[in-house]
Amino acid sequence: MADSIQERFAKLNTNLVFHSIRLYKLEANFDDEKINVSMEESKVFIDKNAYYQIIADNHVRVFQEFFFKVALQNNPDDVLIRINPVYILDF
Repeated sequence: MADSIQERFAKLNTNLVFHSIRLYKLEANFDDEKINVSMEESKVFIDKNAYYQIIADNHVRVFQEFFFKVALQNNPDDVLIRINPVYILDF
């Protein structure tokens, strides 16, 4: 009989060892001409993306990207602040 998803995850998790996490890349900028925009006029947007590389039979590297921006509430393309960190996690 085939293992359930929970059983397969439990087997994987018993062999998974976390080695390290580090900041791989950080990009940040802001529009200093719009620094006086009130909080009521702005909105925070958050998104993320993940991908991985198999380095060796027992080494997987996960890249976790985050996308943070503060933009005008009525125009999300008018960005006031943007912060984009990328982290590497080695397993």
